[in-house]
Amino acid sequence: SLSVLIISPQTQPQAACAPPPRETLATAEHMQQAADMREAVAGEGGGPTERAWHDYVVGVSAVTLEAMLSGLSNVYFERVLKSTALSLWERNVQLAGYSLLIYVPMAQHAHPGDMLHGWSGVTVVVACLGALGGILIGLVLKYCDSIIKNLALSTAIITTATLDHFVFHGPMNLPIIAAAGSVLISIINYTDA
Repeated sequence: SLSVLIISPQTQPQAACAPPPRETLATAEHMQQAADMREAVAGEGGGPTERAWHDYVVGVSAVTLEAMLSGLSNVYFERVLKSTALSLWERNVQLAGYSLLIYVPMAQHAHPGDMLHGWSGVTVVVACLGALGGILIGLVLKYCDSIIKNLALSTAIITTATLDHFVFHGPMNLPIIAAAGSVLISIINYTDA
């Protein structure tokens, strides 16, 4: 697998070949989009229109490209974390410095003299939670691997979808159930490997 080649030969091939759950969730989304598109054009008595088909192909291509780039960036980030002498905290400070070089000038240009214009207390809390989430992902990648991170992320998405269904009466349709089943099978296969 590509992750074995990029990270190191010591990575177990069985673990690296476990199906990536994030891409599985994207596939479930494609199934739902296809069903929605068929329903939308079924009332016309004909096949899908040229525009609807074009939009569908562009959407599926974009999601596929995003899933591939996400997987590649996960593997590369894991390699960088595990192959450098810098600690996780030094790497986070380095990445934060690059972010400040980009966002501080943008904020100054948008609102000179008031970089936090429009920020409320809730916005500050959400920004801090995002930063803590980034540190948590860095820790997971440093001490585990990107497959475990994706399994944890997929489990969190499924838990959120399940809670949404029972608490807020959100949808629980076949693609969501199929994706949840795929993630559970992936977790079982990964722990058995």
